[in-house]
Amino acid sequence: MHDQQTSVFKQNTLAVLLFSLGYLLVLAYFNYVDPYHHAFFESGLTVVLYNCARLFFIVYLIWMFYIPGDLFLRWMSGIDYRPLSMTSALLAFFAGVGIWHIVLLLMGFFGWYVRILMMGMTLSLFAISLPRLNQWMGVVANYRKEINWPGFLILLLPVLFFLMTKGLYPAGGGHDYYDHYFPYYLRVVERGNILPNEVWYHFYYSKGDGLFFLSMLLADPLSPQLATTAFMVAGAGVVFSILKTSYKSMMPWMGVALYFTFLIYTPGPVENMDNGGWANLEKAHEPSSVLMLAMIWMSIGLIKNNLPRLYGMALLLTGSALILIHPYSIVFAAPYFGMATVLFYKRHHRMAAFWSLLTLIVMCAWSLFFCLVNWLLTGIPEEQALLVYWPFIDFNKVNAWGVLLDIFKLQWDRIGRAAGNEPLFSLSFLSHLLSYLRLDVWGPLLLLTVSLFLIRIKNADERLRIFRTLDKASICAFAGFLSCVILVSALISRNNGLSYYRFTIFSYAPMLCLCLLVLGTVLQSKRLNKAWLIFGFAMACFVLSPFMNYQLSRIHRVLSNAAQFAVGNYSIAAGYEHPRGLPGQEPWGGIYPASRVIWSILPLKTRVWSMHVHSYCMLPDCQMESYPSYRLSKHEAVIYYGDPMEAKAVLKKEKLNYFFFSNVLELTDPLPLMPLFSPEHIADYFGVAWTNGIDTLLTWKEDAQSPLDRVWLQNYRSAVNHSKTVIAFPFAQMKDVLESTKVHYA
Repeated sequence: MHDQQTSVFKQNTLAVLLFSLGYLLVLAYFNYVDPYHHAFFESGLTVVLYNCARLFFIVYLIWMFYIPGDLFLRWMSGIDYRPLSMTSALLAFFAGVGIWHIVLLLMGFFGWYVRILMMGMTLSLFAISLPRLNQWMGVVANYRKEINWPGFLILLLPVLFFLMTKGLYPAGGGHDYYDHYFPYYLRVVERGNILPNEVWYHFYYSKGDGLFFLSMLLADPLSPQLATTAFMVAGAGVVFSILKTSYKSMMPWMGVALYFTFLIYTPGPVENMDNGGWANLEKAHEPSSVLMLAMIWMSIGLIKNNLPRLYGMALLLTGSALILIHPYSIVFAAPYFGMATVLFYKRHHRMAAFWSLLTLIVMCAWSLFFCLVNWLLTGIPEEQALLVYWPFIDFNKVNAWGVLLDIFKLQWDRIGRAAGNEPLFSLSFLSHLLSYLRLDVWGPLLLLTVSLFLIRIKNADERLRIFRTLDKASICAFAGFLSCVILVSALISRNNGLSYYRFTIFSYAPMLCLCLLVLGTVLQSKRLNKAWLIFGFAMACFVLSPFMNYQLSRIHRVLSNAAQFAVGNYSIAAGYEHPRGLPGQEPWGGIYPASRVIWSILPLKTRVWSMHVHSYCMLPDCQMESYPSYRLSKHEAVIYYGDPMEAKAVLKKEKLNYFFFSNVLELTDPLPLMPLFSPEHIADYFGVAWTNGIDTLLTWKEDAQSPLDRVWLQNYRSAVNHSKTVIAFPFAQMKDVLESTKVHYA
């Protein structure tokens, strides 16, 4: 017996050492081999090794997110914390995410986003965690003997396809990721801080995405999707835990399989499909949706488990992470926890009510903190409700930042959209509401659930059994959250459907859990394998529904491209250039052909201002900027309304010497309204630096290779005359507003 224990101890110790060595090798690989910067165009073994390193990095991220939470909960909860259970592991993971985000937010404000510092922090954390890692190795070794092989096999393909298409493939972010999310992340990492920069409005949205920045500093710029993949794995763990509490059969495995399956290809309804779909792992919506799911699960745990302190502490930290990652998620979280506090109190769950109320207070405090920080650094408390905050805006700070005119235009657009609100009681809003609840995905499953429920409760005995065995706490929690989504959607979504649809990924897992909790209870007395029935029905609906039938060819292309990248047939560059099947992608993917040429002829990190939002350049150190995501200049009023020669001097001083125009792309910039770039005078100041006859790189006339000819000017004038952006731009009105605010910032 002693020899056997010694052997097991040696095996576990060896596994710990190998795991630790693996982390060192992964860090060394990303920092010295660095395929993103040094092998962007290489395929074959280089890409295979790159993907292997990224998969291992996901595992290490999960461990790094878990460890701070494990240490904190063990310290705060004492004997209540049983560290080697799945429940405690999930609580520790989400608590750790909260701790990381608080620490990284402070480090970002102080300018401490430095690669060597982050490596030192994670290596120190890794060293501290070795005893716990050794314990987990023993648990894994024992569980290996008891694994549910049918469940494992059911998960295999969905998880594999999810990792290939969403976790590893580089072109999944789509238009707005190429245009402003990715550039903002890069600016933060390159400058080492989260202070306001020229990718201006993302300061309000993304400065709290600390784990994205951490992963980029440890690995490479494509790492945000790896960090989100770690979150999605934890989200799957929550789904498994929720279903396992109620059902001991294959149901939890089927729930997780469905969770991953419908994340593989996520176009959404047609209007959303044309604009990039949803569930892009490079954005903050997805990790925040997992955090919201975890908070619902924890709120259930407050009353179902006799450990309110353990769940409450994890809940506070998870709520903090939720607001830091996605500040606007407060619109869903606050109503839910307000409702939960009242219900817990009325049901005499006083400790649960206390922790729910405290979580609500903490989330509101973080929101107020962000408003204060925003106001101190930019002069604007929050950019989504400018008219509300208008009396408090510090125009001196806004003007110093250089985005005063951008702010005016943003508010102008929002006023226009508000005038086009959908009627609350209309078929249009109802169809949108169903999609916000993710019934475009889970509609068939909900229909099956409701139908069988109504059929089964006709029998008195069955009705009694069903109502006795239903997991009422979980069902009420998920139904309550979805009712909050309905309420919030009715109040704020009726003029911003596309962005709001992506935002409501929060509904995805709760709707799945609600359906399976009810359906599993309804089918509980049947001899057939309930989970197989549910899984089979859902997959049949997925394949046979007319919409998905239409999408099958797209899904095939997406999987084919992902497989080509996974096995090394595509380079990273080819992955960006082969977006076929992905929703809302242009034919050239993330690298516009002319952008690639310009990148090759100019020094790296040279500023190029594009008059088109679709001239993407996802090449390393390519700096293609465009309206409205970027600040044109810190002296925008001079560029917009000033003397052309003065505007030219300002732009040259700010090292903006190149401008891109294409005959075949829609012109999406108000630049031609400005005197320096007007069709009548642009030839007086600019010439051709490079052209292929369709695409043109402009530079100052004295530095150009050739002047602008008559044909080019005709094409430019035609593009300006047909530009929706130019036609709708309130150029004169903005000048009036600028004049009226001079008293505030002069």
